[in-house]
This record gives sequence, C-alpha cells and structure tokens, in this order.
Amino acid sequence: MNLKKDNRGIAKSALVLIIVLVIGLVAGGAIFAKNMFMSDPMTKLITGYINTYSQREMKYSTELTFSLDKNNAEAKKAFGQIPAGLLKSDSDQLMDFVSKILPKLSIKYSAIANTKEDPVSIGANMSILYDNKELLDGGVTARPWEASIYSKTLLSKPLYSNFTDTVKAASGLDITSIKLKDYLDVLYEQDDFTKNFASSKYAEILKEKLKNNLKSEGIDKVVLTMNYADSIKLFEDILKEGSKDEALKTSVLNKLDKIIAVAVKNGDYKLVGLSEEDFKKQAEEGKKQLSENWDKILTDMVQVYSGEEFKQYLATTGNMPIKYIFTFSGDSISKIDGETTVQGITIKFNTTVDKYSTDGFTFADASNSDDLTTALNGYGLMGTVMGKANEILTGDAFKTMKEDLIKTAKESLAAEDAAIIETNLNQLSALSGMSGN
Repeated sequence: MNLKKDNRGIAKSALVLIIVLVIGLVAGGAIFAKNMFMSDPMTKLITGYINTYSQREMKYSTELTFSLDKNNAEAKKAFGQIPAGLLKSDSDQLMDFVSKILPKLSIKYSAIANTKEDPVSIGANMSILYDNKELLDGGVTARPWEASIYSKTLLSKPLYSNFTDTVKAASGLDITSIKLKDYLDVLYEQDDFTKNFASSKYAEILKEKLKNNLKSEGIDKVVLTMNYADSIKLFEDILKEGSKDEALKTSVLNKLDKIIAVAVKNGDYKLVGLSEEDFKKQAEEGKKQLSENWDKILTDMVQVYSGEEFKQYLATTGNMPIKYIFTFSGDSISKIDGETTVQGITIKFNTTVDKYSTDGFTFADASNSDDLTTALNGYGLMGTVMGKANEILTGDAFKTMKEDLIKTAKESLAAEDAAIIETNLNQLSALSGMSGN
C-alpha cells in the first residue's frame, strides 16, 4: 500500500471540498446580502414596480368581488339617506337584501400591452359575472392605426375601424408613416432619474410616510395598508418635491428632446403642416414654457387634491382603507391581492402579472367584422344589441340572477317591494319570449 500516494489523493480531495465550500459560502453570502438589502420592504416594492412595469410585453388580469357589512356605520348612514316613502322596506331590510346578492356579483378585467414589437398592440376586456356565470362582456384592441370592439354577449361580429382611412378622408393626411414604437422606445428608456429612483428623495418621502404602513411577510411578500386620504396626501408631498426638483425637470425635458428628435428624423412634423425649422422653433418654445412654469404646473396639481371640492368628495366616500399584498417572483411583482371598503361595501381584488398573450382578445380586420363608423351612424347596431339582449335574458347567468333576486327579495324586503321586483323581472323575461314564473 502506497501511503504517500494515498495521502496525496486525500489532500487533493480535501482541496476540492474546500474550494466547493468556499464557492458555496460566497454564493450563499451574495444571496444573503441581496435578500438583506431587498428585505427593506420599500426598496423591494419600488424595485419591483420599476422592474415589472418597465417590461414591454405584459398581461394583467384582475378579478373583483364585493360584499356588504350590514353592521358598518358608514353603510348604515348611506342606506339611511334613501328618501322616505320611496320604498316600503326600511334601511335594515335593504341592507340585508344587498348583502345577500352582492357577493354573487364579480368583475373580471384583463389588459395586454406589447410595446416592444412592431406593430404595437394593446387591448382590454371585461366580464360581469353572476354566480361565476358570465352576464355581460366586452373588449377593445388597437394597433396603429386601427381598433376593434368585440363582445360575445352584445355583438354578433366585431366592430372594426381603420383610422388611417378616416383621417385621410377628413384631412388628407397619411398617418401610416408614424412609427409609434419609436416614440415609446424613448418613453421606456431608463435615464439616471429612473435608474436611481430607489435611492432618491422620493423614495425617502415614501419610506418616511409609509414607515408604519409597510411590512414584509416572508421573503416574497410586501404588505401595504393605508387609507385613501393618506394616499392623496402622499401624492401631494411627492408633487411638492417634484415642483422644485431640477433633476426631474431635466429628465422630462431630455425626454422631450428625444421625442422631438424622433419626429424630425421620421419627418412626422410634416403632418402638422410645418417646416423642420418651424417645428423645431415651436418645440423649443414649448420646452421653454414648460421649464419656466414647471413649479406652477405641479403646484396647481397639488391644489386640485387639497381643494374644497375634493375634501367634500372624501367626506362622501369615507376613509376608504386600502390593503395591498404584493407577491414577488425574484425582483418583479407577480401578483397583487388587496381590498378596500367604501361606505361599508368591501371590494376585494387580485391582479396577476403574466407574459403578453392575445388569448381571449380579438384583433379584427375588415374581412371578419362590421365597420365601426357605419354601425354607430346607423340603426343596425341597435338591432344587433337588442337581438343579443334576448340571448342574455335566456342565458344561465340571468336566469340564476332572476331566481336569486326574487327569492332574496321575498326573504329580506317588505312584501310590496318584493312583489314589484318579481313583476319587473318577469316582464323583462317576457320581452325575450320567456314566461314569468
């Protein structure tokens, strides 16, 4: 047995093991340091927002649900303001009725945006559901320079418009040369201001104002709680800081310079009937006016939210406490859960952030749609909607809602009010050829 040779082998193995351990410790230390840095919930939230909403191929899906707390003082006050004699039921009976129906209503909303590729594409759609059954839906999509409106429940075909033709017919201008993506590239481009925002004075304002409202939960969640009035006050403080911030003003003016440069490079200034020289002159004058009135513009915005009219609005809506739970995937936000209460009505929402996808969205063209302008100017659209309304009234969602409304009205409301609801719903059903129950 060669002990010398074996010892060399053992030493070599030990060296490899030490190197592996050192690499592991260094990597683990780096990860730990990053998590320690990001464990500051405000830094994590700001970084997450910037990373998430600076992405240019995104889909956002939101669901809202509703409920009413019959014991809520603001709700009692709101229902107590219903004019006496309008209904036979008292406010407690009405609140009981609403509290049973409202949780069965929900709204689903989705939005997509692809500003990274040509053609730029955006879209949004919404569905109103009762007992998880779709009652109504509708959506809109757009690409330069066309738009589609679609609905399974209200339209038999999408409505489509090509704004290129409309604008050319009205003004003689050809807008097909406008490259919208070139302008969006400028707006999405990060500069020193956006890159350093997480360590800026605005971040300090947020940390100070929200120090008692923000906390981390585990390693992937940040929870923010506040009321609407406080959020408006925070917005005011940020605007006040911005009104005297030369760095922010410089950032905005630099963006304008780049946008002007795109307009000159692409020749878009010709569409407004100006020479290049006149366009640059007017653009510089606009920049000058913005620079000289920067403080006033932002200060006036502050006054909008501190004026008497807005205070009256807040007095009507109440405190509106809001809670957000931000869930992170790495350094980006992947989901937002939350709830707010307005006069005793609680609205819960959850939003998921996904990659861009056109699934569930309709981008129509002239070959598979009706012309939007023609539809709006004629009576055909009304006939289509009325015809589709009959389908709604015979659909599962409306049938379920009708049965629940009649049953709950009999349980919760005065007999006279319950009878009126049943009669009206049966008459509505009869319009589609259904016989009332």
